[in-house]
Amino acid sequence: MIGPVEALSGFYLPEGFKDIAAYVVVLVMLVVRPNGLFGEKLRKKV
Repeated sequence: MIGPVEALSGFYLPEGFKDIAAYVVVLVMLVVRPNGLFGEKLRKKV
């Protein structure tokens, strides 16, 4: 996912944004899915 984002950002955005595109993708994934792509939802039994 990071590879195509870097390639497209280098094509469509100015030169400096290609370097930070991977970090932006990782940051967005951590905000949207903090447990990871295949993380399990933990349920606390009481």
